[in-house]
Amino acid sequence: MGGDTLDDGIYKEVDMSNAGSATDINFTVKKADIYEISFIYAQDP
Repeated sequence: MGGDTLDDGIYKEVDMSNAGSATDINFTVKKADIYEISFIYAQDP
């Protein structure tokens, strides 16, 4: 979980296709319009 989370699209697909509980968190975060933070945070490391 790092190289594949480079793109927002890939991250969404992976999180929705690979993750179960993480999907809930990601969905909530996206709804709060804070998905940008997740995207940046994933690119940081």
